[in-house]
Amino acid sequence: MLKDQCLLVNQHDNIVGQASKKDTHVFSPAQPQGLLHRAFSVFLFNEEGKLLLQQRAASKITFPCVWTNTCCSHQLSGFDPSEVDLPDAVSNGSVMGSKRAAVRKLGHELGIPAHQIPLKGFRYLTRLHYCAADPHSKGQEPQWGEHEMDYILFSRASVDVRPNAEEVSDIKWVTLPELKRLMAPSSGLKWSPWFRILVENHLDGWWQDLQKTLAVADEQSISGLSSILDGLKFNSDGLVVAIAQNVDTGAVLMQAFANRAAVAETLQTRLATFYSRSRKERWCKGETSGHFIKVTGVYVDCDGDSLIYLGEPIGPACHTGAETCWFSQVGLTDNSSDGAASLEAVQTTQHAQPTLLALESTIRQRREQMSQNAGGKPSWTARLLQNPELLCSKVREEAGELCQTLEQDEGKERAASEMADLLYHSMVLLNLQGVKMEEVLKAIRSRFGTSGVEEKASRSKK
Repeated sequence: MLKDQCLLVNQHDNIVGQASKKDTHVFSPAQPQGLLHRAFSVFLFNEEGKLLLQQRAASKITFPCVWTNTCCSHQLSGFDPSEVDLPDAVSNGSVMGSKRAAVRKLGHELGIPAHQIPLKGFRYLTRLHYCAADPHSKGQEPQWGEHEMDYILFSRASVDVRPNAEEVSDIKWVTLPELKRLMAPSSGLKWSPWFRILVENHLDGWWQDLQKTLAVADEQSISGLSSILDGLKFNSDGLVVAIAQNVDTGAVLMQAFANRAAVAETLQTRLATFYSRSRKERWCKGETSGHFIKVTGVYVDCDGDSLIYLGEPIGPACHTGAETCWFSQVGLTDNSSDGAASLEAVQTTQHAQPTLLALESTIRQRREQMSQNAGGKPSWTARLLQNPELLCSKVREEAGELCQTLEQDEGKERAASEMADLLYHSMVLLNLQGVKMEEVLKAIRSRFGTSGVEEKASRSKK
């Protein structure tokens, strides 16, 4: 622990020095959280999609005997080839230094030959900044712990495993359901804190579509990709505007910037990926929050300098917890009096919503106001919500009147009006049942490309 030199970093993962493994892992009054340093965690899957777990040996200084992912260790200073990743390597996701360190430790801990796990077979996903004291060392002098900027590496390979007993006491190949059973409190097994964080926040999404997670390839290896990227007009900083939009509701979710590598990754992984100008690095939306945006299509504007990531948001899109980043409305109001014109700029809290979502919000507000206005005259929406029999009769009535516009050739304007009535009453009915319009639109999208006859035949009988 004294010979190996870990890479010390600040909270932005900029290298600020180096220190021995011992010094980085000591939690003391002088450094109650140890020293923040780089680390890596390997998740190695076999051809069946099972994950290799290891139980750390009892002789390990930090977190002995706990179960964790395939391999967890450190990039070290002084190796040739280097295990140090500079900012450009982190930005473009190549992180060859971390991958070299992973190959070295997979050989040392698990006896896996280097030729079975080539560097090009690793996929760098993200980094995890965490701090955890080792409960096993509580009361000892010194107390140990981990404070790491952890690089997450995925790989799939057919390997021979010969564990080093000084490092690893046991191994298991597991499926995702098997892992969840093993991590249940009733199992009695102990787990590393970094692995538990990743399982609880990220692993499901990464593992359930493992092929997609591992799919990012070099731009040149995909026919036609370079031509598409060459057609974009990146600015002087190598960026284009990237706007995320909800595929079902049409709501604009967020805006950021993407460099060439981020666009290429988005096209391959179908997860909205950007470039952070403040951190100067690649950024996949949802890596830390779990609020990914699953991209269904990428669209280029007429000038080629901006993109729309059309997709399905998993959770709120805004870092504030709001569904979208646009929830502050500005405008001008007329305060004229005594014939004197007076305009005033105003700002109110109001989400930017397409027509259907705005109507849905109004219906929801009417329902919330029902209990507050018990003595007042109820709105038509409130009356419908309070009387399901009336509501259902109106839905049937409006559907009949819409059909009548066709049967009696009443014209396009009348058809649009009757459809608006039917849509409104149907949305009140949905509100009463707790169904969001987004769910309806998602159901419609799920039927694209499917014969209506086949879809209806596939429904379960009532």
